[in-house]
Amino acid sequence: RVYDEEGNLESETTTSTTSETTNVGANHGAAFVGGAITVDGDATITSNKAFDSVGAVEATSLRVGGTLLVSENTATNNYGALKLNGSLNAMGDATFDQNTAGGMVGALSAYNATIDGAATFTNNTAGTNFGALRLSGALAIGGDATFTSNKAEGGAYGVGFVKGSATIGSDALVSSNTASGNVGGLMVDSLFAVAGALTATDNVAGGAVGALQISGDMEIGGDATITGNEAGGKYGALYVNGAANIVGDAVVENNRSDSSIGAIYAHDMTVGGTLSVKSNEAAENVGAIMTGGPLTVAGAVEISENRAGGNTGAISALGMTIGTADAPVTATIVGN
Repeated sequence: RVYDEEGNLESETTTSTTSETTNVGANHGAAFVGGAITVDGDATITSNKAFDSVGAVEATSLRVGGTLLVSENTATNNYGALKLNGSLNAMGDATFDQNTAGGMVGALSAYNATIDGAATFTNNTAGTNFGALRLSGALAIGGDATFTSNKAEGGAYGVGFVKGSATIGSDALVSSNTASGNVGGLMVDSLFAVAGALTATDNVAGGAVGALQISGDMEIGGDATITGNEAGGKYGALYVNGAANIVGDAVVENNRSDSSIGAIYAHDMTVGGTLSVKSNEAAENVGAIMTGGPLTVAGAVEISENRAGGNTGAISALGMTIGTADAPVTATIVGN
C-alpha cells in the first residue's frame, strides 16, 4: 500500500490464490484502489453495494490469474460492479451475472478487457445506458462469448459498447437483450470478428438496431443465425457499416423493424454457404436485407414470406451473385 502525506491510500497491489469480497459503502461498495490489483488465483466479487456509484471495486487495472466471478453487485447510480481506468485481464473464464446500476454501466467499465477463456455476461441491468459493459478500447475473448438477458432500461446498448475491436476465439451468443433506446445488444465501433458461429436471437431495441451495430467489418468464421430480433426504429437485427463476411451458412428469419430494413443492413455482404431469408418484416421499406454494395452467396438461396409496408418486400442490393459458373446452385424466391 502507498499513502500520501495526509495518510490517504494512493495505490495498492494485492496477490493471493483466491479473493472474495462482500461489502457495503457509499461509493465503492467493496474497495477503491489507486493502482493495480493482481490476483494470482481465482477472484470472486459478489453481493457488494454502493449507495452512490461503483457497486464493488474501482482500480487502475485488474489482473486475475484464474477464473473471475462478478455477481449480484449493485450501485444506486453508475457502475454496478467494476470501474477500471485501465485494463481487465483474466487468464481463465470470466462471468458477470446479475449486476445492477441505477444509472449507466451495469457490470464492467474499463479501457480494454482481455479474457483468455470463455466470457459470460448475463442478467446485468443499467437504469440508463450500457446494460452490462462499456469499454473505451478493445475486447478480446479467447473462448466462447455469451451475452444474454442484459438490459439498458432507460437508454441505449442493452449489452454495451466497445470503442475498439471485439474479437471472439470461438462461438458467440447474443440473445434476449433489450434497450429502451438504440441497440438492443452490442455496439462495436470497429471490427467485430467471431472465429466460430454467431447466434443473435430475440434481442429488442426501442429505437434502431435490434441486436448488433458494427461500425467496421463483421467477420464470422462459421455459421450465422439471426432470428427473432426487433427494433422500434430501423434495422431489425444488424447494422454493419463495413463488409459482412460469413464463412458458413446464414439464416435470417423472423426479424422485424417498425421502420425500414427488417433484418440486416451491410455495406456489402458475402455468405460462403447457403442463405435463408424468411418471414422478416419492415413497417416501411425493405422487409429483410439491404446492402450498399454487392450481395454474394456461394450456396443455395431461399427468400420467402418477407414483407414491407412500403417498397421492396425482401432484399435491396447493388448487385447480387448466387453460386458460380463452376458450381451452380438453386435460388428460390417465393411469397414475398
